[in-house]
Amino acid sequence: MGRQQVTEEKPRSKSFVEKAAYVVTPGAAVLGLLYYFGATYWNAYYTYFGIRVNQLDYSIQDYLLGSPQALFLPVWILLTLGVLVFFVFRWAERELARPRHTQLRTLVCRSAAAVGVVLLLLGFPVFLEPPWWSDLVLSRLSSGWPRDLVPTLFVAIGAVLMMLALRLYHRSGGQGEGPWRLAEGFMIAVLAMVLFFDVARYARGVGESSAAAEAQRHFSDLPAVLLHTREPVEPASATIRCVDEGKQHQPFRYRCEGYRVLAHSKTHYYLIPTYQDQQWGDVTMILMDDASIRVQVRGEYRGMGAS
Repeated sequence: MGRQQVTEEKPRSKSFVEKAAYVVTPGAAVLGLLYYFGATYWNAYYTYFGIRVNQLDYSIQDYLLGSPQALFLPVWILLTLGVLVFFVFRWAERELARPRHTQLRTLVCRSAAAVGVVLLLLGFPVFLEPPWWSDLVLSRLSSGWPRDLVPTLFVAIGAVLMMLALRLYHRSGGQGEGPWRLAEGFMIAVLAMVLFFDVARYARGVGESSAAAEAQRHFSDLPAVLLHTREPVEPASATIRCVDEGKQHQPFRYRCEGYRVLAHSKTHYYLIPTYQDQQWGDVTMILMDDASIRVQVRGEYRGMGAS
């Protein structure tokens, strides 16, 4: 009997994503992103009132609870667009790979590469935002999501076009496996950076708009409080009513009405007037949470006949 030649199969090399999974697990990456976007949302919300979120002793759970409001809409839109782009991309790649479309494939490959390079170069002013870019482009766009998301959308389109051009070029035998994988990884990194940038901007915008909407509603969702102090306190607004109740109410003889609790940390109360001051706007009163003050929360009556 002849010897049977045993051939050992060369193990498949792991992709970059598979190697990265050994360092950062998907769950840890998702929690890290949720934490970052939640922190961005709350920081924008409280910065609207002149407060830095790091002053409030927020826990990781607090940041994570703020992330769904900041992420639901952009993630839903991105998933929908991602599915559509994936099917269009695969259809175009499959159709152009047919032998009868050789000339059309070459034309599309060159055109996609040219447009993709131009749009990718557009990323420098989009992400750096030099003064001339703000004056010539951003000032002509409507405030909100058009100004924040449309320029970066063109950069993402450029990355997709470059991926299409590279895949068509690779299918025609014009590129080795190693350089193709490197270029593909670079385009995926560009797409991830654009998506991260867009979602972070959206989270910041949602935080600012939520704070503005809260002020427009006169902070009706925040608990109203009665502030009792040992010493007279200068009101934060002309709409605040402070009275001296006399010695019979010692030691907390001074009472102020019209505040709502915006936030509370381990050491401070952050109180804001229910109604905006005509001169100063929304002014936040910051008080030490010590023995010199007493704060009483006023409940809202929801009984029969309440409007």
